[in-house]
Amino acid sequence: MFTIVGTGVEPPVLPPTEPPVETPDPTVPVEPTPPIETPPETPSEPVTPEEPVVEPPASTETPIDEAEEEPPVTKPTPRPTPERPVTSIDTEPPASSGGGQGSGASGSSGGGSVEPSPQGEISVPSPAQEIASFSLIEWFVREEAPLEETPLLDIAANVTKNIPIVREVVQATREVVKALRTNETVQTTNTVVLTPAVAGAAAVATTSAVGFTGFASYAMFLVTQPLALLDRRRRKAYGTVYNVGTKLPVDLATVRLLDATGQKVIATRVTDRLGRYLFLAPPGAYQIEVQKSGFVFPPVRTISGVADGPYADLHVGGSVVASDGVIAKNIPLEPKEDSRTNSKIIAAAGRLRLQWAFTAFGPGFAVASYVVTPRWEQVGALALQLALTVIFSRIANKRKPKGWGVVRDAQGQPVRQAVVRVIEDAYNKVLEAQVTDASGRYAFLVGQNRYFVTAEGAGHQAARTETVDFSRSKDPAFIARDITLKTVVSV
Repeated sequence: MFTIVGTGVEPPVLPPTEPPVETPDPTVPVEPTPPIETPPETPSEPVTPEEPVVEPPASTETPIDEAEEEPPVTKPTPRPTPERPVTSIDTEPPASSGGGQGSGASGSSGGGSVEPSPQGEISVPSPAQEIASFSLIEWFVREEAPLEETPLLDIAANVTKNIPIVREVVQATREVVKALRTNETVQTTNTVVLTPAVAGAAAVATTSAVGFTGFASYAMFLVTQPLALLDRRRRKAYGTVYNVGTKLPVDLATVRLLDATGQKVIATRVTDRLGRYLFLAPPGAYQIEVQKSGFVFPPVRTISGVADGPYADLHVGGSVVASDGVIAKNIPLEPKEDSRTNSKIIAAAGRLRLQWAFTAFGPGFAVASYVVTPRWEQVGALALQLALTVIFSRIANKRKPKGWGVVRDAQGQPVRQAVVRVIEDAYNKVLEAQVTDASGRYAFLVGQNRYFVTAEGAGHQAARTETVDFSRSKDPAFIARDITLKTVVSV
């Protein structure tokens, strides 16, 4: 506004100009304008003079339908630190750009995302972590089931809850087992170190005691025994392979039926504990081959007559004829003489006791290992330990006697680690040797024959018993005579 100087009259005020109104085209349809919805006003609480109320600003957003409402945005939280090292298996793959809803900082429900570390950095697995994720230890300690559960101990606790002492023992055992199952170090050590080590020690001990030949013979026995049982049920007859010195049956001897030329194997059998075998073959001529560690076939000695003690219908070599389709001859084996020195016999006895300790300890440890770590690996180890124990008991362990002979010195005290030998009287041949235990005990199982026993101990004079005649005995028996050793007097 300007004032004209000198006149004192202000210029007239012009009315505001309005924009020209556009005339709508009648040919173009006009879309109705939707009304603008405003949220209802929330009645405010009465304001007191003491506490003024500050009303929040009114929301200007348009409400969205509940079915299309997006989930609230949550702030990513750092992953808790695991007990074992994080490998590439623990790292989720990064989300793709087209992963659907929730991609970006809000996470994804359909496609995985890499969670940031507490410092805000995304961890990328290294090649070493990729290799470690597929290592043997990772396979052994994989998660399969909650180890802290102890259903059997829980049942035992409920059963023994009214027995004070037993209840306390069961509850203490359950707590110890739970603590061991939740300890990652104990689980890894038990699965990766202890269980394989004990199973390997038992396998080595059993193999060294029975030998690979013993394993092979026992495996062949398991394969051929069903056929032998079927043959015996059909014919109710069998032949026996026996020790010509002790007249006892020979267990796990391999018997082969050959053709008349001895070049082709027709059938194979392995004897049982009673030395039994049987062949069913078409009528004709055959040869028989027998193998057993510590024995020789055909026997070296000459067997007069058609019988040898309780055994008749003998086969001592040459051809055999199957006239009725059955071959069931009694076959004598010549035992090799035990010519070992006393020191070697004592050392072998000590090794055998140590080997049996390793093998017998195995099943108990396998059960304890399974209680601590109930995994299939421990079940397999237990089955292996039981199989080794059965094989060792069958081949290497001797039959327990009903009575014992005792070797004593002149003062009546037992002599431990005395070497005792049983000798066949007719051939003066050593059939078996033993070492007395801490109580000076020994015993030999023999059959129908004549024997005598000798004993030698460090610092004592050798002694022998009188001849013992078992030639009229119907059943095997034990030689268990008390022997007194005189002390060597030094000059």
